[in-house]
Amino acid sequence: MSTPDSAYRVRLLDESEIDALHALSVACFAERANSATFIRSRYFSQTGPQADVVVVDDAGSVVAAQTVTYLPFLLRGEPVFAGMFTDGMTHPEHRRRGLFRMAINEAERLAFEKQVAFLFTMPNDESLPAFERSDRWRVLPDRRLLVRPINWGGVLRDRGVPGWISGLMGLPIDLVLKARGRLSDAVTEVDDVSELVTDLDLLASRSTVASSAILCRRDAGFLHWRFFENPTFAYRCFVHHGSNGVNAYCITTTEQRMGTTIGYAVDFLWSDTEAMDTLFQHVAERLRESGVRLFGAIVSSSQQVEALKRCGFRDVNPKFTGRAFHTAYAPNPAQPQLATQLDQPDDWLLSLADFDTI
Repeated sequence: MSTPDSAYRVRLLDESEIDALHALSVACFAERANSATFIRSRYFSQTGPQADVVVVDDAGSVVAAQTVTYLPFLLRGEPVFAGMFTDGMTHPEHRRRGLFRMAINEAERLAFEKQVAFLFTMPNDESLPAFERSDRWRVLPDRRLLVRPINWGGVLRDRGVPGWISGLMGLPIDLVLKARGRLSDAVTEVDDVSELVTDLDLLASRSTVASSAILCRRDAGFLHWRFFENPTFAYRCFVHHGSNGVNAYCITTTEQRMGTTIGYAVDFLWSDTEAMDTLFQHVAERLRESGVRLFGAIVSSSQQVEALKRCGFRDVNPKFTGRAFHTAYAPNPAQPQLATQLDQPDDWLLSLADFDTI
């Protein structure tokens, strides 16, 4: 595909050019760039979902990109396919020339030709205007960050409070927090989800949350590809077992943010409220034992928020994080009957798992 400026050409990235995409990521994101290993595992996996990596070429150099990954979704209980936009970027020396819009347009065209029901993405503050200006895209309310302290004395020490003072100030709170973090024999930590294929499929079908929501299908294949083939982060998977199989699961990872150690609930789903509460109390205690100070989650639905607040999580004001958590989506114009099913913001059941950011 040619462009008004003959120096630029839009095309698909070949697997042999992974290093070029990695170099673009480094130019855009420096130390937070995706490694070549990550790019290969995420977009050229033999076992994962199909992905198209659209790039803008400048005389053989990759200067902009937009990737779309094709994922099975449940739209109010009905199976559909959706396209997830990730890794949208433009080289700093080539910005303000419309290249990002060119990459987005081509990725949209490819995805809609493949009959996806909708596209969705998590744009950062810099790329959000490109979606706000588009007639095809709609922006959802920002997702919410919720945090539960599990080692308050540790947080104070991390923020520079002297040890004896942080211990004195944190001890009463930490005693209460530790009492709330209870271990349960019904919860196990698993390294391999392949044996849970049927249980995880049934969990999604039994979940009253999932039956009325818009969410990616969480079977064992998705979880294995998304988490256990990921070479960048280390994940832990906790599962609550009941008489009907798996009643809830939670996948976590740990990162240094906001001057302390945060354990994120990257993904979770439940069919039983009591099982969800038991699971999160268990996970909080295991994270505390491993040195985590705060237990956090970034979610989109009030159902998720209510479930987390029952487990002791509270909202964090965006000014403390220095950023907002945006989400945008675009219905397939050839499937207008689906548009009305997508326009209820609170029905989007999204977590960090739906975006390759952590």
